[in-house]
Amino acid sequence: MANRNSEGLRSARIKIQRAKDHIANLRREKDAWIGRKPYRLTSNVNTKGGKIMLNINVIEPIPDQFSAIMGDAIHNLRSALDHLVWALVIANGETPTEVNQFPINYNLASLEKAIPKCLKGVDPKAISAIKKLQPHKGGYGNPGNEILWSLYDLDRIDKHRMILLVGAAHTKTQLRFSIGYPPQKGFRWIGPPIVAANQALAVPVEDGKTVAEIDIIPLPPEVNLYGAITMEILFGDGNAVSGQPLAEVLPILGKHVEGIINAFDAEFFQ
Repeated sequence: MANRNSEGLRSARIKIQRAKDHIANLRREKDAWIGRKPYRLTSNVNTKGGKIMLNINVIEPIPDQFSAIMGDAIHNLRSALDHLVWALVIANGETPTEVNQFPINYNLASLEKAIPKCLKGVDPKAISAIKKLQPHKGGYGNPGNEILWSLYDLDRIDKHRMILLVGAAHTKTQLRFSIGYPPQKGFRWIGPPIVAANQALAVPVEDGKTVAEIDIIPLPPEVNLYGAITMEILFGDGNAVSGQPLAEVLPILGKHVEGIINAFDAEFFQ
């Protein structure tokens, strides 16, 4: 494949680097937010029933800019793939148009239908390489590329509305019981710490949401409860990565897209 009149994949790599910058910035902002302890664990103890209700008290909601920063990162990664197709057309000695884009579709049938338009002017070998990536939604026993589908779905949502993020109470939620309040005279802990839950539970960031119900029988007749939680941010409902940690999903998307760019660079632009 010729590479005339082309800067190769320079613009695609600029987009990827910009996405990395957004992801790093979001990580710093998230760590600072969590460091401010934005949630507090509150409890309602029913000593007769032996039940403890654990609720989240929101001190500082998830900042709106987190969704905006995330959307910028996702859009840059999606754009990097479109820049790849643009460069592939030029490298094949053809002239790209606005209809050229990297196809990501709902299923294989819709992908096959979109390819002639989206990849017009692309070398057949490059088209074959793109099809091998299976850039469509999988499921129900059908293979697909769930990472690319997630990228497409998040970018599609971000064009029209903010992507919902929720908080999660993790397994490190810890309880301690006491008689008296520290540092009052006569204060003492009752027993060892207790882990409150065995898996993360995503809850909307609203005051008073219950994150756990714990049955502990018998409870001491006089008891005070102290709790500590660790927090993470998850994707909310209504997208391809609902319930998954934000801190894990974005780097996976970035590495996958960069891997595609590197592979096509080595095969078609050297």
